[in-house]
Amino acid sequence: RSNICPNNVSYLKEDYYRQVQYLIHDIMHILAFAPQLFSFFRAADGTPLTPRNAATGLPVRNSQGQFAWSTKVIQRSAYQNWEVATGTIARSAHFLVTPQVKAA
Repeated sequence: RSNICPNNVSYLKEDYYRQVQYLIHDIMHILAFAPQLFSFFRAADGTPLTPRNAATGLPVRNSQGQFAWSTKVIQRSAYQNWEVATGTIARSAHFLVTPQVKAA
């Protein structure tokens, strides 16, 4: 389900690209690109990309009790010169790095 506020929809040409990006972002959530599901991603042959707990068959949990994804699924990158409207900042971002994504 996507939450789109009708009061924030703009019909101005200059807002078109930004609104399309928001819609794509929400559609990705609908298609299971949610952090709590990353640890359940599998390789093309069906094997889990994230290690499993031998007793439960579920992904291992992190210190907060959440399923922890593998670096075969998500990797963090740091950037020193991330461009924003007011200049540049240092920030980090997580990227989907599954074999299918890398091949695309």
